[in-house]
Amino acid sequence: MNKKFYDERQQQDADRNGRKAFEGTFFVLAAVIIAQMILAQGDVRQVLGETIAILAGGGIYLGLTVKDGNLNRHTPRVMENLIISLSCGVFFALLFIVTMYLKTAGRTSLQVLGIWGAGCMVLFFVLGMAVLTILAKSAERRQKKMEEKYDE
Repeated sequence: MNKKFYDERQQQDADRNGRKAFEGTFFVLAAVIIAQMILAQGDVRQVLGETIAILAGGGIYLGLTVKDGNLNRHTPRVMENLIISLSCGVFFALLFIVTMYLKTAGRTSLQVLGIWGAGCMVLFFVLGMAVLTILAKSAERRQKKMEEKYDE
């Protein structure tokens, strides 16, 4: 007899493999964008397709995760959000400083780059905290709705 559908274990394996494949593709694509921007000394138009693909894929993944109420496996902690936001802020600020230094071929002073980098770090930190807080609250609300639905 021919099986047309996966059994439960096979479905879980397929879902896990699909998630890992997406995450791998996502990070490789991010690395390619960063490498092209730093090494090719080009502008954003050269990586526009990759940027659109990574934003669309990440947005769909996040949207579906929040919709399903699976974003938080535990109670969100403010300290975790602070650490994640600060780490991302520092990473992207350093990336900005290096990219701008290479693009200007050293014509911009390190003091000016440091000021712009600090501004980028603050911007990414605030943006990261806002996004993480909104996502956590949305997922929490969605999860409560699902629990109420299944408790009836």
